[in-house]
Amino acid sequence: GTGIAPFRSMIFSEEFKKQPPVKSWALLGVREEDELLYEKELSDHPGVVWAPCVSRPKAENGPWFKGRVTDWLRAQNESFPWKETQYYLCGGTAMIDEVKQILTERGVEKTSIHQEIYYRDPKN
Repeated sequence: GTGIAPFRSMIFSEEFKKQPPVKSWALLGVREEDELLYEKELSDHPGVVWAPCVSRPKAENGPWFKGRVTDWLRAQNESFPWKETQYYLCGGTAMIDEVKQILTERGVEKTSIHQEIYYRDPKN
């Protein structure tokens, strides 16, 4: 969940405020809903679509997508601006690799995908 921190900094930066993108999505994947960080400030930020993804929620229903970030991406249809978006990824190696595969399948150019590996799986 702490992988959202660099993106929070970007969203609250002076550069973002001066030249905000048309629209931004902030996805955060966690296992349980109590792991969600910055929920209030990101969900209330103008121009940012807050999309928390909870893979193993304790509650039956909530204001989150039930599943992983990769599931959320797969659930987006052709109207999502796949090729017009810059993607900034932060997280574990397996998640980053899976997201890059999904984006590539959707026709996203490599130059539109930026990554920071938050931790590397010692098996990879």
